[in-house]
Parts: sequence; structure tokens; C-alpha cells
Amino acid sequence: MLAAWADFVRTVDPDVVTGYNIQDFDIWYLLSRAQRLGLERFAFLGRLRNVRSVASKYANLNGRVQVDVLQIVKRDHKLRSYKLNAVAEHFLNEKKDDVKFTEIAGLQHGTDADRARLAQYCMQDSRLVFRLHSKLMIVLSNVQLARAAGVTMNDALMRGQQVRVFAAILRKCREQCLVVPACVSDDEIEEYPGAHVIEPRIGFYNEPVATLDFTSLYP
Repeated sequence: MLAAWADFVRTVDPDVVTGYNIQDFDIWYLLSRAQRLGLERFAFLGRLRNVRSVASKYANLNGRVQVDVLQIVKRDHKLRSYKLNAVAEHFLNEKKDDVKFTEIAGLQHGTDADRARLAQYCMQDSRLVFRLHSKLMIVLSNVQLARAAGVTMNDALMRGQQVRVFAAILRKCREQCLVVPACVSDDEIEEYPGAHVIEPRIGFYNEPVATLDFTSLYP
């Protein structure tokens, strides 16, 4: 099954690989399991023929963009729960099929009808993730973000604000024929005073109080 899935990925040759919690679990688990079973060709999941994908917290599928919907939802939305069932209900008014984790092994080793139920459960999970993509316009919004900041799609998805800000600064510097010096080593870092913190005026306010929080403005 694992070998067939890897062959399917190489045959279809997708630009984007997506799922829910694939960054911290699914891809890592598949690579680790395939290694344990001695499936040497499995690790070549990217577009570079001689480069393996290594089982780690972030397994790089060279040439393919990984879109972990869980990480995007956590980054962009504040919800009580980030389980797929809760997120799907919040944005789509839909739910996962009613199959408990403890039932999966029994269904897999059960009758044809049991396996069909399990397959339907897996397909519903995939449909929900795909519909979340469309609802939240994840690919479109992050493509535009990558273009605006001048970073790769993977950087727009996986890295923080500072990378985007610095990339945008570098682009402007290049337009003005300016060269930004390379980063100095840790031993040569110049010390500077910290940010100025204004003491709050404690008390009751009967008018709205605005909160302005600008990220990544500290050096």
C-alpha cells in the first residue's frame, strides 16, 4: 500500500500536497514506516530524482508545496478547538463521519462492508480538507502573500513575519541598486537598548480602547 501510494504521487506529480496535520505527523509517519519496512524508493517523493525526503518534523518534498491546513487555521484563526471535526463544523457546517479512533483497526480487519465504511470515513476527511481549502482560499491568499513579500510559497506558509518583511526590504534595496551586507556572526553582534515600554493607565474605561500590535517590528 505504501509503495503504491508513493508511485501514485510520482505519477500524478502534484504541485501541492495537502492534508490536516501532515507537517507534524502524516508525512513523517509515512516516511518512518516505509523506512522500517525497507521500502528504499518510497523516500523519493519530491521532484529531484536523487534527493530523498527525510523523516523529520518538516519533511521537505523537494519541488512540491506542502499545505498543512491545520497549521494555516492555527495561524490565521482563533478557535476553541483545532480538531478537523470542530474546524469543519465552524467554517463549513459539516462534520466527519462517526468513526472512533478505537474502531479503525477492527474495521480494517473486518468484512468488506466494514472496510467500505472505513474508506468512506477517510474520503470524508479528505473532502473536508479540500472544502476548507476552497472556503478559506488558502492557496490563492498565500500565493498573493508570497508574491507581495518576494518569498517562496513554502516560506509564506511555514515561516514567520520576519522572513517576509526582510525579503520585501531586500527587494526594495535591489530596485535602488543597494546591497545589504551579510549577517555578522554572533560574536560581532552590536548591543542595543530594548524597546520602550509605556506603563499602562490602570482603571475602568467606559469608551472602547484600541489595541495596536505590530508584529516583527523589533530588530
